[in-house]
Amino acid sequence: MQCLNTLITQGLIKPQLYDIIDDVFSTMIKSYEHSIRELCKTVIFNYIQNAPLSEALVEKFILKLVNNINFEERHGREIVIHILEKIVAKFPLKGYVE
Repeated sequence: MQCLNTLITQGLIKPQLYDIIDDVFSTMIKSYEHSIRELCKTVIFNYIQNAPLSEALVEKFILKLVNNINFEERHGREIVIHILEKIVAKFPLKGYVE
């Protein structure tokens, strides 16, 4: 995971990386190990922050997170909420419609 995180930070992003990130996402919500969930969260956030993602892909990531708020295991729900909080704090809305 650390190597993957370094690749993302260095900007070595290839289209195949999206499939790996998808696997990291699954590991993040399913793992019983806190340290693994946190490492996965770091990798995913780093990817969202540094990869040249289209608006549609960012929306897909956010929807995937939101859809997993009801994950059956508590630790899965908690990590999803933590990463959503981190995303909202880093990328606040520039405006919204009421």
